[in-house]
Formats: sequence, C-alpha cells, structure tokens
Amino acid sequence: MEEEYLETVNKEQLLYCMNRLSYDKKFFVHLRFVNEMRFKDISELLGITEETVKNVVNAF
Repeated sequence: MEEEYLETVNKEQLLYCMNRLSYDKKFFVHLRFVNEMRFKDISELLGITEETVKNVVNAF
C-alpha cells in the first residue's frame, strides 16, 4: 500500500514538473528520455551543438 502511494506521488510530481516546462524543453526531455536518444543524435537532428543539447537537458 505504501509503495503504491509513493509511486502515485512520484508520478504526480513528475507531471507537475513537466507541465511547468516550456514546449521546447519538453521536446528535449522527450527525445532524451522517452526516445532514449543520445546527445549527439539530438544535436544532429536539431542542427545544434551537442554542448547546447547537454546544457538544455542538464538544466532540469
């Protein structure tokens, strides 16, 4: 029971944080963590430097 409660709280916290992000930042998070793309792949896809991708993703 406690484990289910903690899982629900964690999901709610994640949704709260995601909803506070701009569309662009959500896009970066989606590419990195949902699509499991490497920084290099994201940078090539978006035509930006790998360093920029790292800065945006790590700013969370």
